This record gives sequence, structure tokens and C-alpha cells, in this order.
Amino acid sequence: MKKSSTVNRIVSNIKERAHHVLSRSLDSHITLAVTGLSGAGKSAFITSLLHQLIHYRDASLPFFKPTSEQRLLGVRRVPQQRLDWIRYPYETAVAGLSEQVPQWPAPTRGVSTVSLELLYRPAKQPLASLTDRAKLRVDIIDYPGEWLLDLPLLALDYNEWCQLNSHLMTGYAELPEFVLWRETIASIDLNAPVDELLLADLAKQYADLLHTLRGAGAYLLQPGRFLLPGEYEGTPLLQFFPYILLDSLQDKYKKNSWGYCLTKRFEAYKSQVVEKFYKEYFSKFDRQIVLVDPLTAMAAGHAQFQDLKQALLQVLGSFKYGQRSLLRRLFNPRIDKVVLAASKADHVLPAQQDQLSQLVRQMVITEDSPWGFADVQVETCAFAAIKASTVGNHEYQGVARTMLKATSLDERKPFLFYPGELPTSLPSSQIFEQHQFSFVPFAPPMVGKEGNIIPHIAMDRVLQFLLGDKLQ
Repeated sequence: MKKSSTVNRIVSNIKERAHHVLSRSLDSHITLAVTGLSGAGKSAFITSLLHQLIHYRDASLPFFKPTSEQRLLGVRRVPQQRLDWIRYPYETAVAGLSEQVPQWPAPTRGVSTVSLELLYRPAKQPLASLTDRAKLRVDIIDYPGEWLLDLPLLALDYNEWCQLNSHLMTGYAELPEFVLWRETIASIDLNAPVDELLLADLAKQYADLLHTLRGAGAYLLQPGRFLLPGEYEGTPLLQFFPYILLDSLQDKYKKNSWGYCLTKRFEAYKSQVVEKFYKEYFSKFDRQIVLVDPLTAMAAGHAQFQDLKQALLQVLGSFKYGQRSLLRRLFNPRIDKVVLAASKADHVLPAQQDQLSQLVRQMVITEDSPWGFADVQVETCAFAAIKASTVGNHEYQGVARTMLKATSLDERKPFLFYPGELPTSLPSSQIFEQHQFSFVPFAPPMVGKEGNIIPHIAMDRVLQFLLGDKLQ
């Protein structure tokens, strides 16, 4: 009996230790990065993602297996681990959607984060045989996509960057703000002693010019922090500009001259802002969703559409994982899944949503590469984080058609909208000359007052791709 009792105690101790180790191992963790250029809908996406998960019992998520299989047991907000990061204002965003005149969630201005803990019943062996409950912690990091445009700067010196900007700005040579800024910097002798007050003023003028160019539909604008400075606003790290009068550029400048100071600040920006951001954030990312709004760019014109395409290629260049890639050499990232998501699928008819997804795929995946996605699983989709339209049959020009019904953002009046068909391939300049693509911004729906869930298109598919395998 004594021997049996000893054996039972040893077995019990072993089981207890195994259970403790298993419990620790089951407390899984994933960091999801959300990015996209301004206007792509990052804040709407995060608000809807949180809302769908927190209210998963009432949400419509048929393609999210943990809910359709009734294996998701609970979701709760948990305190964030990084106390120096801004907390994503989820409550404020939902409150804005609940107002008498609903408001879209405020746009991204810097880095913010929010954390969830998901309790689920495992379905995959051997985990399902070992426990009936497991946890997944999800940290969601939101940051401006414009900051991603700065990664290529790390491979350039100041003169090369000036040459690049001179090329990028050729399409805006007649813009009055550009003409004035170009004339102003033409008066500078790069070897003359620098005037720091004037330098700060010219840097601000350059930042204002970038904002003007973005308003004109440009996407490929550098440095990204000049558009959304974050914590560096007003610092000398953002007080420089490209000297695009290339004939005046030299390899070396007198110390404390204009050329010397511009070069030094460009290098400081690269090391203290760009590299710091990638090292601090990218090393922690597990999954990434990149939001894309091709509809607004198409409505702006061929040049703007091409600019968006080039900006996306630069953004997604951050995820080139080949052994020779800059990101791999510098930061050793661990991202294993990337979603390229065409937002605002509620602005096209249901039959065109797959074509919207294909449009994004054609923009960024070309024949001469899959551009280094050797270690990364990539998915493209079209979705609407907050669906702002309904579909119905209505008479249009004497013919019954399937149309969208929505509320206009500017006038806040209901209207019917026939968006037409998207091109089956990337539109050429000739297509833009023959056809004017239209895009009408919609006001958001009112949600949240009576417990109703934020309506969406395909958020369940996005959730399944980003989190489904972690909840098996």
C-alpha cells in the first residue's frame, strides 16, 4: 500500500507539472500589424474587428471557423503591455457611430495598440486531447502606412534621394505651390553657411507641399513623417528637404553649410527615425494586413492610380523576405502572413467584389517577381469593415437594375448609386481617357445604440485568414 501510495503521488506530481507547462504553452500570443495609406480605412477596420470579436455571439461571421463551429468561448479586452504606446480609442469610435449623425472613426495619426484575449476550445490534435480550453492573446498595432514609404530611404544617400524626388515631382511641375517652393530653394547656395531658422521654414514649406500633393491625389510622398510626424513634430529631425536642382549637388560640402546640414539631417532621419521604427516594431509583428483603396485613386485619374500602385510596391517591399532583402538584413522580421485587402467593397456591386480583389492583386503581384514572398503566405481580398450601403433592384434610366442605396457623406441625404463595372485588368491611360470612374464617399451607418452589430462585408474571411489557424 505504501509503495502504491508513493507511485500515485509521483504520478500526480508529474501530471500537475505537465498541466502547468501545458497551461503556459497554451497562453499563445500573436501581434497583428494594421497599415495602409491615408484614407484606406485602418481605423474603421480595427473598430469593426474589435466589435465583431467582442460581440461574437451576435455577429455574422459564418466563415470564421471558431464561431461557426461554436468553439470561441469568450473574448475580453486586456491591458496593453507597452505603456508608452497610445491606447486605440475603440470606445470613442463606437460612440461616434452611435451618434444621431454617425461619424467615421478618427483617422490614424500615429502608433496605437489594443489587446484582446480569446478563449477557445481546440479542434486540432494533439491539443484537443490535452485540454478543452486554450487562450490566444492578440495585440493589434495600428500605424500610418506613410511611414512604410521611408524604408527605401535606407538604401539611398542624400544626393540619390534628391534625384529620386526630382523625378517623382515632374508630374506636378505646373502646380503653383511647387513652382513657388522650387523658386525659393533656387536662391540657396549649398556651400553657404546655413540659416537654421530659414531651414526650418523651408522644411515646413516642403511638408505643406507634400500635403498639397496628397490632396491632388499623389501617394508616393517622402519622407512619410512629414505627412504624419507623430512624436517628432517640430524637431530638427524633420527639418530638411530634397534639393531637386540637381546641377548644384556635390559629393562634399563645407562644414556647417546648407549642403552639409541637409545631408547630415537626412542621415539622422534615416538612423534615428526610420531604422528605429522598424527595429522597434517590425521585429514584433507576426501578421500584417495592408489596406488598399483603389476606387478613390481610379476616380482621381490615371496618374494618381499609377502613383498608388508604385506606393504599394514600395510599402510591400518592406515584406521582401529573400535573404538579400534590406528588411531581412537589418531587422530579421518574423511576419508569416500578409493580407492585401481592398477596402470599401460596399462601394461596388456584390458581383464586382471579386474583381476589386483581383485589381489589387494585379497592382502588386507582377510577372517578374512574386517579389520575395518566399517565406510569407499572401492573401488578397475585398471587404468593407463597416458596410455603409445596401443592395436592391431599382429603376435606372428606365431600366430595372441592381443598385446601391447609401447616405452621402457631404449632404447626409439618402441616394441611389449605380457604380458600374470595374475593368477586368489594370486600366491603361487610354481607358481613363475614354471612361471617367466615379467614387462617392458614403456616410457610416448608425450602430451601437440598441445593441446592433456593425454591418460588414467579408470581415469573417479576413479574421479566418489572420487568426483562424491560431485558434485550431
